Amino acid sequence: MLIEQDGLHAVVLRLVPKAEAAIPAGLGHRVHAAFLQMIEQVDTALAEELHASGRRQRPFTVSPLIGAQREKGDHLHLSPERRCSLRFTMLTPGIYRRLTEHLLRPQRLPSLRLGEAELLIAEMIGTPGSSPWSGYTTWEKLREEASDAPVIVLEFASPTAFRRGDLDLPLPLPELVFGSYLAKWQSFSPISLDPALFEREFLSRHVGIKEHRIRTVPFNDGRVTIPGFIGKCTFFIKGKVEEGIIRQLHSLADFAFYAGTGRKTTHGMGMTRRIG
Repeated sequence: MLIEQDGLHAVVLRLVPKAEAAIPAGLGHRVHAAFLQMIEQVDTALAEELHASGRRQRPFTVSPLIGAQREKGDHLHLSPERRCSLRFTMLTPGIYRRLTEHLLRPQRLPSLRLGEAELLIAEMIGTPGSSPWSGYTTWEKLREEASDAPVIVLEFASPTAFRRGDLDLPLPLPELVFGSYLAKWQSFSPISLDPALFEREFLSRHVGIKEHRIRTVPFNDGRVTIPGFIGKCTFFIKGKVEEGIIRQLHSLADFAFYAGTGRKTTHGMGMTRRIG
C-alpha cells in the first residue's frame, strides 16, 4: 500500500505472533524501541535523531499492543491463532517514507520483536476509512476543513495524563488537552496559528468541559506506572471568540488523531480521536 508521502500519517500494523508467548503487559518502552528499530534498518541517522534525549516534542506516537489476551500476573498471552495490532502516527513525511521502505522490502515478511516475542507484520493499513485508527491528512486540510461548531467531543482510548510540576495529572483539563496540541502543532506544522491561542489563560477562559465519562486507568510502560484516564469528554467553546479561532480549535481537535494527547505518547499513552 502506497499513498501520498507528504503530510501526517496514522498506520495500523496487523501482527501475527510466530509462536505462543507470554510477555509483560508493560510494553511501552518495547514498542517504542521496536518502532525505532524498524526506522534504523533503513535510516540509522533518522533513528538516532528520533531517539535523541532532550527533545521536548517528538514527531511520532505509538500505541499499546491491541488485541492481545491478558493473563493473570500482569502478562499478555500471544498466540499465532490470535492476531493483534499496533498503531503508529508520524507528523513528518520522512518518517513515513522510511517506515514504508522497511515494510515493503521484498526479501522477507517483515517482523518486529517485543521482548522475547517475535511478531510477523501481516498487513499495514494506512488508508483513511480502512480502520477507525488509520488515516492520512495534510496541515492544509486540517485548517481548511475545520468546523465552526461550538462543541468538540474527544475519545481518549489509552491512558492519558499530563505533567504538572513533579506530579502526574490524570484529568482532561482544557488548557492541558488543547495546550498539548498547540505545542506539537507549533513544533512541526509549517502553518501558523492565531497568536491569541497562545495567550496566557486563553484556553482556560474560552474552552470548558460540558460533560465527560472518564475513569482512571494506570499505565505501565515496563519501567514506571503512571496514573491516567480513558473515556470521552465533550468540550465547549465559550465567550466571545472569533470564528477563525473557533475553526483553529477544531483543527487542533482533528490533529489529536495524529498528535496524541499529553505525556508519553511515544510509549503508548494519549491515543486520541475526535468523535464529535
